Amino acid sequence: MAVSAAVAIRYAKSLIGLAEEKGVLDVVKTDLEGVVKLAEDSHDFTVFLKSPVIDPLKKKQILLKMFDGKVNDLTLSLFGLTAEKKRESILLDIAKTFLKLYNNQKGIVEVNLSSAVAMEAGLKEELRSKLSKQSGKTIQFSEEVDPDLIGGYVLRVEDRQIDMSVRNQLSEIRQSFKA
Repeated sequence: MAVSAAVAIRYAKSLIGLAEEKGVLDVVKTDLEGVVKLAEDSHDFTVFLKSPVIDPLKKKQILLKMFDGKVNDLTLSLFGLTAEKKRESILLDIAKTFLKLYNNQKGIVEVNLSSAVAMEAGLKEELRSKLSKQSGKTIQFSEEVDPDLIGGYVLRVEDRQIDMSVRNQLSEIRQSFKA
């Protein structure tokens, strides 16, 4: 395990404990989901956090100004603390680790479904129900449409992938002819 991953886990575990203690666990989770979304939507934000050129205390000032009044005080103090400790470059890792720990604690499994066309609500609900029964956990879907799949779907559940796409089946047929 990389040093930054171990540090991110320590921060995330501490944050979960404090958030539970203060009764703001769900609020902090929502805050950190927003930070991760911001990083996904804004490359500049990610570059800002990881930049070795910008002084960590300047980053702290900017982060506090950016998020003051928009996130919980505990979340805001995390931003300040990471900058003070010169760990702001792993803030996104801390947020993502926190979200994984939160989901694990709450019995939530994230499932990504890619299909060639949008899946009907009834079929998606049936799939959610089956996965929930199999895992004994709550299923949280994210869905994307990928026309390159041609047909079928690709299901990603934690570290497993089930590829039932036409593209994959055609690829397997091609491989069998090459053998």
